[in-house]
Amino acid sequence: MQSVKSEAKIRSMKKNPKKMKIMPYQNRRSTLLLFFFTLVAFSLPVTAESSHKHQLMLMGGGVKTCSSAAQNSCLPDTEFSAKAKSQALFQLSDDKIKRVISDPYSLFSAQNSRWLPAALHALQQQQGQAPLTFAALRQAFRQLELEQEGQHHLGADLYQQLSAEELDFIFDYLEIMVIDPEMPSIRLKEQAALLQTNDEFSISLYQRLVAEAQKHSDKEKPLILLVTASSRDPFAAVDFYLNALEQAGATAQWLPIHGPYHQSQQLRQSDETACEDLEQHLAKIHGSYNRAHVYPDLMDYQRKVCQQGSDYTLALLERADGILFNGGDQSLTLQALRLPSGEATQELATIKQRLAAGQLIVAGTSAGTAVMSGSADQAVPMITNGDSAHALIHGAIASEAPVRGCAQQQRCPEGVGELFLTYTATGGAALFPWGILDTHFSERGREGRLIQLALATSTRFGFGVDEATALLVSVPEADGSVHFEVQGQGGVYIADTQNAAQTVVENEQIITGVATHYLTHGDDATLKQDALNINFASWKQAEREPSPASLHASHILNADHYQQLAKRLCSTQSDEATGLSQLANHKFQFRLAEQASTRQALGFFAVSDREVSYCSYQNVRVDITTTLLE
Repeated sequence: MQSVKSEAKIRSMKKNPKKMKIMPYQNRRSTLLLFFFTLVAFSLPVTAESSHKHQLMLMGGGVKTCSSAAQNSCLPDTEFSAKAKSQALFQLSDDKIKRVISDPYSLFSAQNSRWLPAALHALQQQQGQAPLTFAALRQAFRQLELEQEGQHHLGADLYQQLSAEELDFIFDYLEIMVIDPEMPSIRLKEQAALLQTNDEFSISLYQRLVAEAQKHSDKEKPLILLVTASSRDPFAAVDFYLNALEQAGATAQWLPIHGPYHQSQQLRQSDETACEDLEQHLAKIHGSYNRAHVYPDLMDYQRKVCQQGSDYTLALLERADGILFNGGDQSLTLQALRLPSGEATQELATIKQRLAAGQLIVAGTSAGTAVMSGSADQAVPMITNGDSAHALIHGAIASEAPVRGCAQQQRCPEGVGELFLTYTATGGAALFPWGILDTHFSERGREGRLIQLALATSTRFGFGVDEATALLVSVPEADGSVHFEVQGQGGVYIADTQNAAQTVVENEQIITGVATHYLTHGDDATLKQDALNINFASWKQAEREPSPASLHASHILNADHYQQLAKRLCSTQSDEATGLSQLANHKFQFRLAEQASTRQALGFFAVSDREVSYCSYQNVRVDITTTLLE
């Protein structure tokens, strides 16, 4: 077992006595004796740390954590206090219905404005004014039957007519504060139960973040700030994240910066009461409504921070050892860090200064990772939308991401479909200058869109981070070299387009020569002067299974089919694999081929009662042909 040197590591092990056992990849017919000795030799904790001091911890999203509102992520028999919030609640009261139909932001179409009041009052007659869960309210709405102006309407049809913004507005205004029945003035909060999470990888990522923050700290517990600007509702996840970070061993505090906060700060220069209008700014920028009635204590804190402005936020950032940016919409997160002019906010400038001095770790998950792309020296784009199929058909478009449901409502920007690949050409926060960042990667088949965006913007590297997985980035060395490390359940896909080409011949678009790498748990790499040196974990082996007759995948752009095909190529003695997919009148053909420089490494993790198999690879060539069918 590896020695444990840091006090933070010892605390981590005490909090989570569960271990991962590592064994080299072997065919199941290998001897049990060899299996036993390698199992013992390579046993190590989930939270194994490197000697490097890291400045970024970039997670791909999908970090499952047990909480009172996510009990499907809990171990059996996990119990929560009756004082824990388990779900949002809604009420069809006269006052709330009146506020919805008043439509102060003029969101509703003329058609929906005509029938909505009658529908809400019919729901009220049917359901009363008792609190309803979201699922119950939505089901009641969809099952409604309404007679109006001599016409019969089905609730399911009416519900379908509402845009995403209209639905958000309705549910936000019907939502109520979840209270303690014995003390109605007390707001109940979502409670985390980190060590009761049924996914050890998710536990380890929280613990690793705290351990990395501790390296920057002179305090008994590191201070980690939480930024929830990625969320449409930036209040909803605050209780959960703060609680989870504290259970992982940190002191956690919410840093409520976002676009509405900065707009209020700009207006404060001429109007001292501007912070009182935060709710209006939240409505216009985030599409988030009525939050003071649902989270009064958090809104009160938000307003106080707004009144104190940068004096408060910068002082807090100077004391912080780590920052976590949550998931949601990276375009919203960017507004927390850059002003409309594109200039860095004072908060972002302070973060960059402390990162450069090696005094801070910045973590992101999902959108909180994607927003880190960018460089002060050259354009590194920030991806904002799209799937692989539409990216390969329509290319990459430097445009704002289309809003949810715009296709159904026929409100998408001209020339931009709801699933088109869009990006911000000027990048994001510019904390990760080494390439494009993408998330939820293998699980959503995003290989095609990452390659397409890298080629379209002449960006050499693209990094795709899987769910429940982190890419850790070291503080750069004096010579500019940077060290990467991968931890977690999945892997990090790296597309290198240095020698790639994209051509169009008649009805075909052909991408050739993309070099791809896939690093999994325990692997690391160093990037120095554009040279990427990859090291596979020492417990992984090069032994491979015999080749099947052929390796092929249908629907390669769906879900994780690309990853599974690449894994089969990696783990067998085959040297080529192909995949097909089709969308309307476009056909996609993928070819994955090993080269003379290709390397593989295979291994198993035994995690509780299951095994996780890994296959890492380097320099697998990818060619993609997109054909317009006649």
